[in-house]
Amino acid sequence: MLEYVLEGLFHIAKADEVLHPQEEKFLGQVAKHLGFTDAEFACMKARHTVAHERNPYEVLGVKPSVSDEELKSQYRRLTAQNQPHDFVARGLPKEFVLIATDKLAAIQEAYEAIAGMRNLS
Repeated sequence: MLEYVLEGLFHIAKADEVLHPQEEKFLGQVAKHLGFTDAEFACMKARHTVAHERNPYEVLGVKPSVSDEELKSQYRRLTAQNQPHDFVARGLPKEFVLIATDKLAAIQEAYEAIAGMRNLS
């Protein structure tokens, strides 16, 4: 749940379509206080970066050296955790559903980009 609190703060920070350096710094401090590692914060931040500037490996929270099987496993885990209909079923606010929808789209785009580079089916 703390991840979605931080994701919500990213969502608010991007309300003007830009994640400003001071906002990013603040969110990094909040992430540390919530117990997130630098790698976890980098992964969340990557999902909130403008799509064409995203590093797909950071979005998925993996290194470029990840095996194809580990990549697929991470992708499946992330998509299972971020299904918007699950958030609706749990009665979470519509903002959480919107965040999950955006997050899932970023995860899918990242996986497709890597799969395309690796010729995965």
